[in-house]
Amino acid sequence: APEAGTRRLREIINKGNTEEDLIATARRVYEGGWKAIKLYFMIGLPGEQEEDLEGIADLAHRVMKEGRGRQVTLGLSTLVPKPHTPFQWVRQISLEETLEKQGHLKRRVKNRNISFKWHDARMSLLEGIFSRGDERLADLVEGAWRLGARFDGWSDRFRFELWEEALGERGIRLEEHLRERTPGEPLPWDLVDTGLDRDFLLDEYEKS
Repeated sequence: APEAGTRRLREIINKGNTEEDLIATARRVYEGGWKAIKLYFMIGLPGEQEEDLEGIADLAHRVMKEGRGRQVTLGLSTLVPKPHTPFQWVRQISLEETLEKQGHLKRRVKNRNISFKWHDARMSLLEGIFSRGDERLADLVEGAWRLGARFDGWSDRFRFELWEEALGERGIRLEEHLRERTPGEPLPWDLVDTGLDRDFLLDEYEKS
């Protein structure tokens, strides 16, 4: 789980492993007889630039070459900034941005030995809304249910258009819930005590 394509971005998210660590580990795995490695990355991390996306593709190719053509699976998820973490103030990227980044990487890793899997961008969008939203979303859940939303965790049953309709009926704007928050503004989840001090989280965020 390198999480990010460059060391700079891994340091931002406090993930200390290096490219050298990853390649050395891949070498040991392949030498041990394993025929495939799966690499997990995230897009939409704070401070992400185009070079970070290129870094994901480069690492996938380097791991594949280390295995002399053995299989590499590239798993990609979109960052959903969670409450009670140092990134609770950051913006979640839009559906359009997620699809653009996924498409860019798909074009960059065209190789028969690299398979590419990504989390449904629409599902990540809903996860972001429910992670960062307020009590109005209870009505959204009921509204989507009344429209026929069922078993949304299964991709073959997920009907995003029902959620779009429910959002529109209630005038809920996606940008309002996914936007960047300022450190001083009240957050919907402030009333929940997880034992983590807000100042500690803010300090960690500023360090990143």
